[in-house]
Amino acid sequence: MSLKDIFKKTVLGFFHPGLFGVYVLTAVISVIVFLTCYFGNGSFFRIGGLVFGLFIPMTFVALLAVVFGERLQQMIWSRLLKQPATGPNGMSLADQCWRAAVVIVGFPVLAAVYGGTFPEARARQICHDCAPLITQLQSEYKLRGIYPTNAVALVKSNEVLRRRYHFYYGRPNTNGVDWTPDEMEAAHVSCFVTTDSFQCVVPIEHVSPVSFSSYYVFSATSEHPEWHKVRLHWSLLGAYIDAPSPQGSP
Repeated sequence: MSLKDIFKKTVLGFFHPGLFGVYVLTAVISVIVFLTCYFGNGSFFRIGGLVFGLFIPMTFVALLAVVFGERLQQMIWSRLLKQPATGPNGMSLADQCWRAAVVIVGFPVLAAVYGGTFPEARARQICHDCAPLITQLQSEYKLRGIYPTNAVALVKSNEVLRRRYHFYYGRPNTNGVDWTPDEMEAAHVSCFVTTDSFQCVVPIEHVSPVSFSSYYVFSATSEHPEWHKVRLHWSLLGAYIDAPSPQGSP
């Protein structure tokens, strides 16, 4: 058999009617994954215990139930009830299982990637609207040698920011500004300013429901004033934001 024939047989096998139940299950799971990521909850899928201990096992148990349930139904219909076959059944159980595994892994992953582009696009628009705020902070520093710590006044002077977005400013302390991940996640923009530095953060995702996790944000700092996509990590012991990198800037 030529390579072309093998490729054709492999591709055509995905159209076998025996995979219909698998495609229905995959569609349901993909929609759930897409909507989860669309509404900014993609961080849930980075919780190892939840994904590998619950979501993936339940998915493959459901997959096996569909594949073997369909085989059992065919056997009952044709052998036990002595009824004529209702359609083609030329695919082996092994071929059916590996194709089902490919489908049920591939499509939810694509759904997660595509769904995650929507909250990121919304966050990019907020970053774009915050450009005048960062420019004003830099201008004040060049003029006075310090950053203006009254960030509230700067935000109120910008009509777009004042009307559209909820800001979080943290709490000043002797070492800078204290902040908490849940407060940052609840705000459209977090703006932390001291006399010698600033950091603005726009959340892309929602915080996960467990500790020792992370979620994506856009961050701009006095050292790196361009927006960068980074992770905010948090646990019961504290939280920190990754240092900006050249990748992921809006």
